[in-house]
Amino acid sequence: SDNPLADYLPRLRELAAAEDGSVDGLDGLEAAWQTAADDPIFREVQDEVVDDEYYWPSVEHAGDLGLSFPLSLLNLYDACIQHGDGDDPDGLPAMIDSTSAFVGGSPAEGIDENVWLGAFMDIRRSVLLDPFDPETAEEWAESVGRVDELIEIFGSGNVMMEPPIVIDPWGTEFTLPQ
Repeated sequence: SDNPLADYLPRLRELAAAEDGSVDGLDGLEAAWQTAADDPIFREVQDEVVDDEYYWPSVEHAGDLGLSFPLSLLNLYDACIQHGDGDDPDGLPAMIDSTSAFVGGSPAEGIDENVWLGAFMDIRRSVLLDPFDPETAEEWAESVGRVDELIEIFGSGNVMMEPPIVIDPWGTEFTLPQ
């Protein structure tokens, strides 16, 4: 009850039940979130949720596919976060299936990982530009820069993600690690 986000739970549950992305009735949520973010337990729980929902499923897919490059895992992880790991036609499993069908298998089945990864990034980019669900089209098109940066890293041959890595997805250059 002393959590700064507690007052927002009823409205958030309402919006979630209606699958509504509205922010109506959530005035002050951003400031409350910033306050909550100062709590190390809150941050730890967020990390656990992200790991459970996105990272570990991505690791499992990478293992099943026989992927070994850190760049391959990064691509699966980023796609899992944006597209989800469910049965959505634009989801990560659908893109994995499309990629494996396109190249004739996966690295676990003898396909070169570079070939598979290049095809995956191309397929993901095309999904972002022309998704099955037209409601996501505008927002996803705005994130194509993320995939373009991954394609650029791939094109440089840095599949092992050796630092420094310079990215510039939307006109602001970042060096990783910074």
